[in-house]
Amino acid sequence: MKTTTNTTTVNLTNVNSKTVPNVPCVYTVKNIINHKIYVGSSKALYRRFSYTLSCLRRGVSLPKEMLEDFKLYGADCFELTFTEVEIDQLFYTEKLLVALNIGNVYNIYYASQKRTSSRDSQAWNERETIHRLRFVEGLKLKDIAEKVQASYTTVWRILQTM
Repeated sequence: MKTTTNTTTVNLTNVNSKTVPNVPCVYTVKNIINHKIYVGSSKALYRRFSYTLSCLRRGVSLPKEMLEDFKLYGADCFELTFTEVEIDQLFYTEKLLVALNIGNVYNIYYASQKRTSSRDSQAWNERETIHRLRFVEGLKLKDIAEKVQASYTTVWRILQTM
């Protein structure tokens, strides 16, 4: 177990109530072989992650690619890293972590499995682009609206739904 400035990393084989607290946290599950991550947040991390780990072991309810990698590499090739955050910052921090790691997260594949049409896929890509421009590149709403050729109100609404 490694700990640095309020951030702790635990190998999945060592997850228990002593190594993972039951407090509000943003967490990542990292595949140490291909470096892909799954980003999540919870008001009670140990309870939530116990369920997530159970799903991984049973092969259900998580992104398909992550389940396949877990079967292929095993629990010892995955790490849980978590950072305690205030409850009102959970959602924002989780979305920011996803945006910062776009292209290297299991979360995106999970969302894409639920899509049924290319229109849904296009809408998801637009939402991710707007989110990245706002939270990663730090652009103002009017600049984002101009860049993606959408109204200020549309950009604002999209950011409110993420």
